[in-house]
Amino acid sequence: MTSSLAGRTVVGDPKISTNRGFELVPGEVFFGELREGCTYAMVIHLKNIGIDSCRYKVKQPPPATGLQVIYKPGPVAAGMKAELQIQLYAIAVGVEGESGRGSIGHHVEITTETDFIFLPVSAYILFLNSE
Repeated sequence: MTSSLAGRTVVGDPKISTNRGFELVPGEVFFGELREGCTYAMVIHLKNIGIDSCRYKVKQPPPATGLQVIYKPGPVAAGMKAELQIQLYAIAVGVEGESGRGSIGHHVEITTETDFIFLPVSAYILFLNSE
């Protein structure tokens, strides 16, 4: 009699959990210096490094951050990758006076079947008062 495990992990079996999972490429997003009021985007890939197809979901960042993750939900086959587009609407937070430089930093939470992945996203926002 044979049996197979597809999409499940056995509690206490480290062998199975090491054969499943995702890898982020790149592992960090840094937009650099951005102009306030513009929208910027960057693409990252979530690669399935396991031997079975796996699912994932992304917890959207709060609207106050200006971040949004656009992705297509569904299973990712073994060895394949899913594309995630990180969009940032540049909002200068913490800037006082007529001009200056603010910053944004957030960890986007990606939930997979086996663990949680946190993608650090950061940028500097340049603000210039045009009055």
